[in-house]
Amino acid sequence: MVGFLCTRVKEPSIEDWEKMSKLLGYLKGTEDFVTRLKPNALFCVVAYVDSSFSAHPDGKYHSGVVVKVGGAPVFFGSKKQKCVSKSPTEAELVALSDNVGFIELFAEFVAFVMNSEQMKPLINQDSTLVITMVTEGGGVTQTKTMCMRMNLVLEAVKEDRIEVRYVNTKGMEADGLSKSLGGASFLEFRGKVLNLSK
Repeated sequence: MVGFLCTRVKEPSIEDWEKMSKLLGYLKGTEDFVTRLKPNALFCVVAYVDSSFSAHPDGKYHSGVVVKVGGAPVFFGSKKQKCVSKSPTEAELVALSDNVGFIELFAEFVAFVMNSEQMKPLINQDSTLVITMVTEGGGVTQTKTMCMRMNLVLEAVKEDRIEVRYVNTKGMEADGLSKSLGGASFLEFRGKVLNLSK
C-alpha cells in the first residue's frame, strides 16, 4: 500500500486520501507490533520476487521482493516498475531481472559478515513460464530489452550463481508487496512479514 501511495503524491485523488487515512489508522492501531528475527543455524539467502498485474493507471506493473537470511525476513522492497510490460509474464521477468543482482550482492554480504563460503541464493518465483525462460532459455520475448533481461538471469543460473525455484501463489511471500491484500490474505501476509508464526 505504501509503495502504491508513493506513486500518487503528485496528483492524489479522493480515493488515495481515503487509502492513506486507512493506512495511518492501521499503523496507529498496530504500533506495538514488532518484527521477530529468529534465524536458523544455516544462514542461506532465500528471496521471493513477485509482480502485480497492471496496478497503475499508466499501465505499469508493481514489483515486490522479500529477502530472508536463515529463515528470518530482513529486507522488503516494493516499487513501481519503470517500463510498461505487455503481459504478466513480462512483468514477472522485469521484477526478477531487476532484483537478481541485488540478491546476489546480498548473499555476498552475508558470506562476508559470517566469514563463510558464499552459498548461492535461492529465488522463489510463481510464474512457471518465467522459470522456464530463465533456466532453459527460449520463450516469447517480444522486444530486445526483454530478451536481454531473460539472458541476464539465464546466465546467472547457468553459471550456478543463483537458483530459481517455483513456489505457488499461496506460498509467495512477496505477494503483499506487489498488490493490496485484504482480510485473511492480509493477516497471513502480515504474519510472514513480522515472523509471527515462529
